[in-house]
Amino acid sequence: NNSAVFMVIDAIASAFPEPPIQVVTEDADGEESEVVGHPLTRLLRKPNPALDEFSHSWVTQMYLQSSGNAFWLKGRNKQSGEVLQLWPVSSEYMEPKWPRDGSEWISHYEYKPNPNSSQKFELPTSEVVHFRIGADSENPRMGRAPLWYVLAEIFGDEEATKFTAQLLKNWGIPPIVIEADGNPPQA
Repeated sequence: NNSAVFMVIDAIASAFPEPPIQVVTEDADGEESEVVGHPLTRLLRKPNPALDEFSHSWVTQMYLQSSGNAFWLKGRNKQSGEVLQLWPVSSEYMEPKWPRDGSEWISHYEYKPNPNSSQKFELPTSEVVHFRIGADSENPRMGRAPLWYVLAEIFGDEEATKFTAQLLKNWGIPPIVIEADGNPPQA
């Protein structure tokens, strides 16, 4: 909810879709050529019925930059299995899971359509695309946004702003004044 943080995230999210979407192949000599009309290019231009290319990209980047994680939930054609839709999901609703014995890095994802509800769905890894920034030191299967490392400063700035606003609301007069008698306390 910090306006300065939002402006930085908005700048990143707004600039991200500027380069054109392309799928390329590379030949044996390392030369790249565009694959015109690739299904992924078409899908990313219209990822789902609710979001256009820009909005989908913006929401994904907002999730990624604010938490270090963003997810796309795949919507498939039930008969052919073709991916027809991509839905951005926040890490507030989705997280990777794995077996206790560590036999798999990520075995599935747990999706909570409502984080305040106990309803959960286990989704196979094939149905989720997980983007992350770096690795969270407490859970390396998740990312951690650079924003995490400046949260104390952000919260401090927020409190200073609230205090200043309250002070100005009272015409610059603090609600409480504590005055000492001028003599230092004796031990």
